[in-house]
Amino acid sequence: MMKPFLVWLRQCGLALHPLALVLLVIFLNVFWTLTLRAFGGSFQRVAGAPLLDLENVRGVLAPREALELLQGYGTEAQALYWTFFALDSVVPLLSFGSYALLWAFLLARSPWPRSQRLARSPLLLVPFGVGVFDIGENLFFVSALASSSSSEALGLVTAGLVLVYAKAACLLMTFLGTLMLTAAYGAGRIVQIRRTAHA
Repeated sequence: MMKPFLVWLRQCGLALHPLALVLLVIFLNVFWTLTLRAFGGSFQRVAGAPLLDLENVRGVLAPREALELLQGYGTEAQALYWTFFALDSVVPLLSFGSYALLWAFLLARSPWPRSQRLARSPLLLVPFGVGVFDIGENLFFVSALASSSSSEALGLVTAGLVLVYAKAACLLMTFLGTLMLTAAYGAGRIVQIRRTAHA
């Protein structure tokens, strides 16, 4: 099942113009950043407290701090949190999936021999890790919000915070990977042009 998805990912990356890929990455990520900021402000006004997910951006909270924040949400804030859960379970997959398409193009079109193998490898799934771990994190947090047992809720929040770190690792790898693959692609194209010129 994984192999057909990787093939599809590579084909989509190659089907799009590189400028379209870059614009797609920029658009989706700027859209989500602005949406998060607006939603966070709206949530703060309704709840009188910050959105847990945005608090973890500045620095990951300790499990008890995160649980206290969740337990302080009133009925209206909890309903709004479920809306956020729905959004945050879809948009990050799309926005970071766009990086996977860009990676597919950069690797498949790179003149370096190893790049062709990497273009068919699970490396392309790294950007999706941001969205997948985000969904897992959200599931643990909303489960903690719905839990009637404090000890169970603390365990769920703790598990969610572990996934926050996993998401952050994928985020870092996605940004660094994009820089490295872009640099390798650019260097490869320059070498190819020089070889052609001297032929």
